[in-house]
Amino acid sequence: SFISRKENTMKQKICVVTGIGPGLGSAYARRFSQGGYRVALLGRTQATLDKYASQIEGSIAVVCDVSQSESVRTAFRTIHEQLGTPSVVIHNAGSGVFKDFLSTTEEELESSMATNIGGLFHVAKQAIPNMLESGGSIIVTGATASWRGSPQTAAFAASKGGQRWLAQALAKEFAPQG
Repeated sequence: SFISRKENTMKQKICVVTGIGPGLGSAYARRFSQGGYRVALLGRTQATLDKYASQIEGSIAVVCDVSQSESVRTAFRTIHEQLGTPSVVIHNAGSGVFKDFLSTTEEELESSMATNIGGLFHVAKQAIPNMLESGGSIIVTGATASWRGSPQTAAFAASKGGQRWLAQALAKEFAPQG
């Protein structure tokens, strides 16, 4: 019956993966699915999400723009209603601008910051309160650019550096051993 399937589903481990696409996002989702998790696939494009949801057992597609707080709140509400409380959140969504500094626009810098730093902020705001009660982990996909800038990475390196610092602050505030 529907009720017993839903009750059974709610007892399974739940993983959320942001930034679903042909690279790391779908690889993470596949791995957690193979490990017995129900997986919420988050990304901006319904067609892309549907493609991966059809390939990854136990997954659901949830349209979400991590740079928008309301979009993230709505996505996590959907996840809670359809799957339950996530114990693992993989923040893989990212934005990169790879061109020389003088050609990089203010809008590109703001978009990179909104996705890489703001995205982690919005996702963590939704995930951490439940994790404080039931435990869990937030995993953040980083980049070597977060450690050092190089030519044609001014916006990307700055935003990934900020994301790394935010992840470190969250770990020191919420992880038992920092």
